[in-house]
Amino acid sequence: MSQDSSFSPYTEGEAEFSATLLKDEGLIANEADGSVGSVGTYDMARVQGTVDELKPILVAGGAAIPDSPTAEQIYTNRFTDPGIGISSP
Repeated sequence: MSQDSSFSPYTEGEAEFSATLLKDEGLIANEADGSVGSVGTYDMARVQGTVDELKPILVAGGAAIPDSPTAEQIYTNRFTDPGIGISSP
């Protein structure tokens, strides 16, 4: 097995900068009501929209897709912890 020679892990400082930027720009946040639980969980209504948009594309490419796939058939929040969220500075 070989390793990608271009791989270079980023520093702790870069990680902190990235996390701060994501929070400051509103790209990652807790739920709109202020509760935690949005980190790593799926909004099934939103995911269903993506499933509905991708199905015809996949079928056109030759994929065997069920007639009415549901978000719940593909995604789950079963293994997420709704108590994990974004902390305030």
